[in-house]
Amino acid sequence: MIVVNPLRKCKLTGELYRRLPEIESKLSELLQLPEETLVERSLINDKTSVQFVPIECLVHIVRNVRGRASKKSYERLYKILMGRVLKLIPKRATRGDLDSVTNTEVKSQILGQFAELIANDCLEYNDKLDFYEVRFLSAFSTLKTDAIRKVTKGFTKQESMEVEESGGIIKPEVEYAVDGYNPFDVHISSVSDYQIYLDSAIDTLPDLQKRIMQLMKLGMPIDSKDPNTESISATLGKSEKTIRTHRNKAFAALKKKLTGGDL
Repeated sequence: MIVVNPLRKCKLTGELYRRLPEIESKLSELLQLPEETLVERSLINDKTSVQFVPIECLVHIVRNVRGRASKKSYERLYKILMGRVLKLIPKRATRGDLDSVTNTEVKSQILGQFAELIANDCLEYNDKLDFYEVRFLSAFSTLKTDAIRKVTKGFTKQESMEVEESGGIIKPEVEYAVDGYNPFDVHISSVSDYQIYLDSAIDTLPDLQKRIMQLMKLGMPIDSKDPNTESISATLGKSEKTIRTHRNKAFAALKKKLTGGDL
Protein backbone atom coordinates (compact mmCIF):
# COMPACT_ATOMS: atom_id res chain seq x y z
CA MET A 1 0.00 0.00 0.00
CA ILE A 2 1.27 3.48 -0.91
CA VAL A 3 1.99 5.78 2.03
CA VAL A 4 0.37 9.17 1.44
CA ASN A 5 2.47 12.20 2.36
CA PRO A 6 1.24 13.79 5.61
CA LEU A 7 -0.17 17.30 5.70
CA ARG A 8 2.10 20.10 6.93
CA LYS A 9 -0.40 22.46 8.54
CA CYS A 10 -0.15 22.48 12.34
CA LYS A 11 -2.86 23.06 14.93
CA LEU A 12 -2.28 25.53 17.78
CA THR A 13 -1.15 22.56 19.85
CA GLY A 14 1.64 21.89 17.35
CA GLU A 15 -0.02 18.68 16.17
CA LEU A 16 -0.26 18.17 12.41
CA TYR A 17 -3.68 18.18 10.80
CA ARG A 18 -4.72 14.72 9.62
CA ARG A 19 -7.04 13.56 6.89
CA LEU A 20 -10.01 11.40 7.80
CA PRO A 21 -9.08 7.68 7.84
CA GLU A 22 -11.42 6.93 4.93
CA ILE A 23 -9.79 9.67 2.84
CA GLU A 24 -6.32 8.39 3.68
CA SER A 25 -7.34 4.87 2.70
CA LYS A 26 -8.97 6.00 -0.54
CA LEU A 27 -5.87 7.99 -1.51
CA SER A 28 -3.65 4.95 -1.01
CA GLU A 29 -5.88 3.12 -3.47
CA LEU A 30 -6.18 5.94 -6.02
CA LEU A 31 -2.49 6.81 -6.20
CA GLN A 32 -1.71 3.29 -7.43
CA LEU A 33 -3.97 3.63 -10.46
CA PRO A 34 -2.76 4.36 -14.01
CA GLU A 35 -3.27 7.99 -15.07
CA GLU A 36 -6.15 7.31 -17.45
CA THR A 37 -7.99 5.19 -14.89
CA LEU A 38 -7.53 7.89 -12.26
CA VAL A 39 -9.02 10.49 -14.59
CA GLU A 40 -11.96 8.21 -15.43
CA ARG A 41 -12.62 7.56 -11.74
CA SER A 42 -12.53 11.30 -11.02
CA LEU A 43 -15.25 11.88 -13.63
CA ILE A 44 -17.76 9.75 -11.68
CA ASN A 45 -20.42 11.99 -10.09
CA ASP A 46 -22.45 9.31 -8.30
CA LYS A 47 -21.47 9.63 -4.64
CA THR A 48 -22.98 6.23 -3.87
CA SER A 49 -20.58 4.49 -6.25
CA VAL A 50 -17.63 2.68 -4.66
CA GLN A 51 -15.54 4.18 -7.47
CA PHE A 52 -16.46 7.77 -6.56
CA VAL A 53 -13.49 10.03 -5.75
CA PRO A 54 -14.19 12.30 -2.74
CA ILE A 55 -13.31 15.93 -3.39
CA GLU A 56 -10.74 15.86 -0.56
CA CYS A 57 -8.90 13.16 -2.52
CA LEU A 58 -9.19 15.13 -5.75
CA VAL A 59 -7.58 18.16 -4.10
CA HIS A 60 -4.64 16.01 -2.96
CA ILE A 61 -4.28 14.44 -6.40
CA VAL A 62 -4.23 17.78 -8.23
CA ARG A 63 -1.66 19.10 -5.75
CA ASN A 64 0.63 16.11 -6.07
CA VAL A 65 0.48 14.66 -9.60
CA ARG A 66 1.85 17.78 -11.27
CA GLY A 67 5.25 16.92 -12.70
CA ARG A 68 4.54 13.18 -12.47
CA ALA A 69 1.45 12.86 -14.63
CA SER A 70 1.29 13.87 -18.27
CA LYS A 71 0.26 17.44 -19.01
CA LYS A 72 -3.00 16.20 -20.56
CA SER A 73 -3.93 14.14 -17.49
CA TYR A 74 -3.06 16.97 -15.10
CA GLU A 75 -5.18 19.48 -17.02
CA ARG A 76 -8.14 17.09 -17.08
CA LEU A 77 -7.87 16.48 -13.33
CA TYR A 78 -7.61 20.23 -12.69
CA LYS A 79 -10.71 20.91 -14.79
CA ILE A 80 -12.62 18.13 -13.02
CA LEU A 81 -11.74 19.63 -9.63
CA MET A 82 -12.73 23.16 -10.68
CA GLY A 83 -15.93 21.77 -12.18
CA ARG A 84 -16.77 20.17 -8.83
CA VAL A 85 -16.09 23.48 -7.08
CA LEU A 86 -18.31 25.33 -9.54
CA LYS A 87 -21.19 22.94 -8.80
CA LEU A 88 -20.84 23.64 -5.08
CA ILE A 89 -21.53 27.34 -5.61
CA PRO A 90 -25.31 27.93 -5.39
CA LYS A 91 -26.94 29.95 -8.16
CA ARG A 92 -27.82 32.52 -5.52
CA ALA A 93 -24.65 32.65 -3.46
CA THR A 94 -25.65 35.47 -1.11
CA ARG A 95 -28.37 35.99 1.43
CA GLY A 96 -30.86 38.80 1.54
CA ASP A 97 -32.18 41.09 -1.16
CA LEU A 98 -29.05 41.46 -3.28
CA ASP A 99 -29.26 41.78 -7.05
CA SER A 100 -28.09 39.22 -9.61
CA VAL A 101 -24.98 41.23 -10.47
CA THR A 102 -23.79 41.01 -6.88
CA ASN A 103 -24.38 37.27 -6.94
CA THR A 104 -22.36 36.77 -10.12
CA GLU A 105 -19.53 38.77 -8.54
CA VAL A 106 -19.66 36.51 -5.48
CA LYS A 107 -19.59 33.41 -7.69
CA SER A 108 -16.60 34.78 -9.57
CA GLN A 109 -14.81 35.71 -6.34
CA ILE A 110 -15.29 32.23 -4.86
CA LEU A 111 -14.03 30.46 -7.97
CA GLY A 112 -11.15 32.88 -8.35
CA GLN A 113 -9.98 32.58 -4.75
CA PHE A 114 -9.92 28.79 -4.93
CA ALA A 115 -8.07 28.84 -8.26
CA GLU A 116 -5.48 31.15 -6.67
CA LEU A 117 -4.95 28.70 -3.81
CA ILE A 118 -4.15 25.97 -6.34
CA ALA A 119 -1.93 28.26 -8.43
CA ASN A 120 0.06 29.41 -5.38
CA ASP A 121 0.50 25.79 -4.29
CA CYS A 122 2.16 25.05 -7.63
CA LEU A 123 4.84 27.62 -6.84
CA GLU A 124 5.32 26.81 -3.16
CA TYR A 125 3.56 24.49 -0.71
CA ASN A 126 0.39 26.28 0.40
CA ASP A 127 -0.71 24.87 3.75
CA LYS A 128 -4.06 26.65 3.43
CA LEU A 129 -5.04 23.86 1.04
CA ASP A 130 -4.43 21.30 3.79
CA PHE A 131 -7.81 22.27 5.27
CA TYR A 132 -9.44 21.22 1.99
CA GLU A 133 -7.91 17.75 2.29
CA VAL A 134 -9.26 17.38 5.83
CA ARG A 135 -12.84 18.65 5.49
CA PHE A 136 -13.44 20.29 2.14
CA LEU A 137 -16.97 21.56 2.72
CA SER A 138 -16.03 23.23 5.99
CA ALA A 139 -13.02 24.97 4.43
CA PHE A 140 -15.07 25.91 1.37
CA SER A 141 -17.79 27.43 3.55
CA THR A 142 -15.18 29.72 5.11
CA LEU A 143 -13.90 30.71 1.68
CA LYS A 144 -17.45 31.43 0.51
CA THR A 145 -18.16 33.63 3.54
CA ASP A 146 -14.95 35.56 2.90
CA ALA A 147 -15.84 36.04 -0.77
CA ILE A 148 -19.32 37.34 0.11
CA ARG A 149 -17.81 39.78 2.61
CA LYS A 150 -15.32 41.11 0.06
CA VAL A 151 -17.89 41.57 -2.68
CA THR A 152 -20.67 43.13 -0.60
CA LYS A 153 -18.18 45.45 1.12
CA GLY A 154 -16.78 46.77 -2.12
CA PHE A 155 -19.91 46.65 -4.26
CA THR A 156 -21.18 50.04 -3.10
CA LYS A 157 -18.04 51.71 -4.47
CA GLN A 158 -18.34 53.05 -8.01
CA GLU A 159 -15.77 51.37 -10.21
CA SER A 160 -14.18 53.68 -12.74
CA MET A 161 -13.43 50.58 -14.82
CA GLU A 162 -17.08 50.37 -15.83
CA VAL A 163 -16.73 53.53 -17.93
CA GLU A 164 -13.84 51.96 -19.80
CA GLU A 165 -15.71 48.69 -20.26
CA SER A 166 -18.84 50.30 -21.63
CA GLY A 167 -16.86 51.70 -24.56
CA GLY A 168 -15.50 48.31 -25.50
CA ILE A 169 -12.79 49.90 -27.63
CA ILE A 170 -9.62 47.86 -28.11
CA LYS A 171 -6.54 49.92 -28.88
CA PRO A 172 -4.78 48.98 -32.17
CA GLU A 173 -1.53 48.21 -30.33
CA VAL A 174 -3.38 45.71 -28.13
CA GLU A 175 -4.97 44.06 -31.18
CA TYR A 176 -1.51 43.81 -32.76
CA ALA A 177 0.04 42.40 -29.60
CA VAL A 178 -2.40 39.50 -29.36
CA ASP A 179 -2.56 38.74 -33.08
CA GLY A 180 -2.10 34.98 -33.33
CA TYR A 181 -1.07 34.64 -29.67
CA ASN A 182 -2.86 32.33 -27.25
CA PRO A 183 -1.19 31.56 -23.87
CA PHE A 184 -3.17 28.31 -23.69
CA ASP A 185 -1.94 27.06 -27.08
CA VAL A 186 -0.96 23.40 -26.75
CA HIS A 187 2.42 23.92 -28.46
CA ILE A 188 3.40 26.73 -26.09
CA SER A 189 2.02 25.12 -22.93
CA SER A 190 3.93 21.89 -23.55
CA VAL A 191 7.19 23.69 -22.71
CA SER A 192 8.67 22.51 -19.39
CA ASP A 193 7.48 24.56 -16.37
CA TYR A 194 5.42 26.85 -18.65
CA GLN A 195 2.23 26.31 -16.62
CA ILE A 196 3.96 27.47 -13.44
CA TYR A 197 5.07 30.71 -15.12
CA LEU A 198 1.65 31.15 -16.72
CA ASP A 199 -0.20 30.79 -13.39
CA SER A 200 2.18 33.27 -11.79
CA ALA A 201 1.69 35.76 -14.65
CA ILE A 202 -2.10 35.42 -14.53
CA ASP A 203 -2.02 36.20 -10.81
CA THR A 204 -0.55 39.66 -11.57
CA LEU A 205 -3.39 40.69 -13.90
CA PRO A 206 -6.22 43.06 -12.91
CA ASP A 207 -9.03 41.18 -11.18
CA LEU A 208 -11.46 40.93 -14.12
CA GLN A 209 -8.74 39.82 -16.54
CA LYS A 210 -7.47 37.29 -14.02
CA ARG A 211 -10.95 35.79 -13.61
CA ILE A 212 -11.38 35.55 -17.38
CA MET A 213 -8.04 33.75 -17.78
CA GLN A 214 -8.85 31.32 -14.96
CA LEU A 215 -12.17 30.41 -16.59
CA MET A 216 -10.61 30.13 -20.05
CA LYS A 217 -8.06 27.74 -18.58
CA LEU A 218 -11.00 25.55 -17.52
CA GLY A 219 -12.17 25.49 -21.12
CA MET A 220 -15.29 27.57 -20.41
CA PRO A 221 -16.66 29.37 -23.51
CA ILE A 222 -16.92 33.16 -23.54
CA ASP A 223 -20.63 33.02 -24.38
CA SER A 224 -23.26 30.37 -25.04
CA LYS A 225 -26.74 30.40 -26.53
CA ASP A 226 -27.60 27.38 -24.38
CA PRO A 227 -28.88 28.67 -20.99
CA ASN A 228 -27.79 25.41 -19.35
CA THR A 229 -24.16 25.83 -20.44
CA GLU A 230 -21.83 27.75 -18.13
CA SER A 231 -20.15 30.66 -19.91
CA ILE A 232 -17.61 33.29 -18.86
CA SER A 233 -20.03 36.07 -19.74
CA ALA A 234 -22.79 34.63 -17.54
CA THR A 235 -20.47 33.62 -14.69
CA LEU A 236 -18.91 37.09 -14.42
CA GLY A 237 -22.07 39.02 -15.25
CA LYS A 238 -20.42 40.93 -18.12
CA SER A 239 -21.31 41.34 -21.79
CA GLU A 240 -19.59 39.20 -24.40
CA LYS A 241 -17.99 42.35 -25.82
CA THR A 242 -16.54 43.30 -22.43
CA ILE A 243 -15.17 39.79 -21.90
CA ARG A 244 -13.47 39.77 -25.31
CA THR A 245 -12.00 43.24 -24.72
CA HIS A 246 -10.43 42.23 -21.43
CA ARG A 247 -9.40 38.83 -22.77
CA ASN A 248 -7.35 40.60 -25.45
CA LYS A 249 -5.82 42.95 -22.89
CA ALA A 250 -4.90 39.96 -20.73
CA PHE A 251 -3.40 38.11 -23.71
CA ALA A 252 -1.29 41.18 -24.54
CA ALA A 253 -0.05 41.46 -20.96
CA LEU A 254 0.72 37.73 -20.73
CA LYS A 255 2.55 37.78 -24.06
CA LYS A 256 4.77 40.58 -22.79
CA LYS A 257 5.44 38.82 -19.46
CA LEU A 258 6.00 35.34 -20.86
CA THR A 259 7.75 36.05 -24.14
CA GLY A 260 9.36 39.42 -23.48
CA GLY A 261 7.54 40.87 -26.47
CA ASP A 262 7.04 44.63 -26.58
CA LEU A 263 3.64 46.15 -27.16
